Amino acid sequence: MPSVADAIAGAQHPGQRAPKKPTVLVAGAAGRLGERILSRLLGSGDYSRIYVLANDDMRSTESRLTAVTLDHWNERVDHVIAVVEDRDAGGLAHIARKRTDIFSALEAAEVPAIAQRAESLGVARLMVVTPGDPGARPAAIYAQLANVMEADLARLQFEALLLVRPAGLGGAAARPSGFSGLAQRFLHLLLDTARGLMVGKHPPLSLENAARAIVTAMFASAPGIHVIEPEKLHAFLKA
Repeated sequence: MPSVADAIAGAQHPGQRAPKKPTVLVAGAAGRLGERILSRLLGSGDYSRIYVLANDDMRSTESRLTAVTLDHWNERVDHVIAVVEDRDAGGLAHIARKRTDIFSALEAAEVPAIAQRAESLGVARLMVVTPGDPGARPAAIYAQLANVMEADLARLQFEALLLVRPAGLGGAAARPSGFSGLAQRFLHLLLDTARGLMVGKHPPLSLENAARAIVTAMFASAPGIHVIEPEKLHAFLKA
């Protein structure tokens, strides 16, 4: 039996507490991929609380989920996942479904405001997920996202900035012109990566697998700025 001395020693050196689980906010949950990312988060125990940008503030019947508007987002969260989808490609055509009719869609032009609010609230990790549909006018969208990066994201202070590209660039073969600095380097990296992937090393990711890999990438990626292309997402699926 343990002695009194053992009991006192145990009280002086208590066992380590389990690490506190982080919190997360999802923007763009009205889209096809955003909805699946949110479902993935709700189905896992990775986060203690989940916020979702919505058209109205409301608390969900799911105890960990709270819907907030961007204007009323004042809670400090650890991670933010911003999922951009292209309205003109039909990616948001289903947003009137009962499950997602309160959630907000997200376009590239809205990313800077979310990033700035995230920085002001002390967010550690920001992930921007670009459109996954190869036919979603990629040249225009990536040009816009590159400008967003150069003007806003690159100078903000995050532990990690993760730029996720879940699908190939389809028929966009020419290198873009008219950009400089970080924007052009980012676009060139995306195009070079896409050309390497179009040889068919991996089958296209399903929405479910993309969501699973994206959530894994949020935790597994090292600090710093990372562009996460399909090859890396497939690697996260195997981890």
